[in-house]
Amino acid sequence: MNNTDFSIPQRQSPKGIILFFGLTFKKIFKAIWPIFVIILLKSGSVSNQKQTVFYAIIAVFFVILIVNAILSYLNFYFFIKNDELVVEKGYLKKIKLSIPLDRIQTINTHQNFIQQLLNVVALEIDTAGTSHQELKFHALTKEHAEALQLKLSAFSSRHSTSNDSDENSFVSDKKTILQLSTSDLIKVGISENHIKSLLLIYLFVNGIYQQLHDFFKTSIDSASEQAGGFLENSGLLFITFLAIFFLLMLIVFSVLLVILKYFDLNFSRQDGAFVLKSGLLNKKDIVIPFSKIQIVSWETNPIRKWMDFVSVHITQASNSQVKKKQAIIIPGCSSLHLQNIQSEIFPDTDTSELTKHLSHPMYFIRLWIFRIFIVVIPLIILFYEFWYIYVFMGAWVIISAFLSYLSFKKRYFIINPQILQTAKGTIEQEFSRFFNYKIQTIKFKQNIFQRRRNLASIVIYISGGKRIKIPYIHHELATELYNYLLYCTESNNKKWM
Repeated sequence: MNNTDFSIPQRQSPKGIILFFGLTFKKIFKAIWPIFVIILLKSGSVSNQKQTVFYAIIAVFFVILIVNAILSYLNFYFFIKNDELVVEKGYLKKIKLSIPLDRIQTINTHQNFIQQLLNVVALEIDTAGTSHQELKFHALTKEHAEALQLKLSAFSSRHSTSNDSDENSFVSDKKTILQLSTSDLIKVGISENHIKSLLLIYLFVNGIYQQLHDFFKTSIDSASEQAGGFLENSGLLFITFLAIFFLLMLIVFSVLLVILKYFDLNFSRQDGAFVLKSGLLNKKDIVIPFSKIQIVSWETNPIRKWMDFVSVHITQASNSQVKKKQAIIIPGCSSLHLQNIQSEIFPDTDTSELTKHLSHPMYFIRLWIFRIFIVVIPLIILFYEFWYIYVFMGAWVIISAFLSYLSFKKRYFIINPQILQTAKGTIEQEFSRFFNYKIQTIKFKQNIFQRRRNLASIVIYISGGKRIKIPYIHHELATELYNYLLYCTESNNKKWM
């Protein structure tokens, strides 16, 4: 057991010097790496004297980085005093940061590849009232990080318990809810959105192209022309083969991304919180106390439905700029595991017998008209001379009607005295469930078209930036829902974050 006395100023691991050096080097190198590439490629035409000067500058540059890393390490202290986490850092400019322990929202750890080699852990702390990550320790030993995390979490648990004795009961034992194998992750990768993978590849290649184009303009333009000419002269069979090959590469890329991100995923309940551990090159350890869970969402699509799993998101109270890093994402959750998670967060809540409230059919008509006009009008303006465009537009009217009908049928909400659950989607479908009293803001909206048909929409905002919309329902139902949710938020004294 680690008995570290955090009232005494502590330093990070001495291995942090390597990380401080690497972080500074990375920031500078990202800005000037094209210059280094050019110098190295043209080194043969540069005189020996200039090469000596260049290498001397690099040597001085590395010495400065090493000195900066050592001084940054030696001048970084942290300790706990008067229920505050105090951090002192800096050697040219001294900075003292004091964080009240009761303002700490999340305490998460992670290890990138370098930190795994050095056997150190990064610990991230986020607090209420900030729009960015408050504090990050880059190089704590695993024992030190666990001790500090336990110390800060214990204070948060005591504080939560003293303010709300009716919250979910504090459970001290550990219970593993699910663990994903490599075969599970391969299934998840196959069912991923491969358009997103294509976009990532495009952004990566385009970034390199933009960086190097100005320096190697002639060579790059020549290669592009040759590739374009080759494709123009290729047969249909070869282009089809190339398209299939590229699609397979996208699937492989998606699978690799999923494995790297969620390798050895373990999701458990421990000490009144959910804990998610995952990652291969970048290991993450995310902790969400039950009291800070705001909303549980799960997504499915035809492939995932066929494979019988969903992707679950558990969002906690946080600032919108860092909420993605603090959310628990379980990409391969079976129906049984989803039920277990829901029973842990929403005990004694059975929604199977509740009535589904659909949107009014005018919602379908609105979607259909919008989808028609968003495609048809630009086509008429730009390509009105081509007859086959009108054939496509006729087909699009039918396709958009089908898509709008799917969106209409998949959009509904159910409610009971404890929770509200919504659903939406077209090809994919997303479900969201949350406690009624954890609503942050609720709005009643009615435009001129809705007013004529006695309809209205409800918009709900949850802490962390989540926006839930219930569109085109009868005015009486919208008024009743609006008043009831306001009553739930104003009459309940439970902690919502």
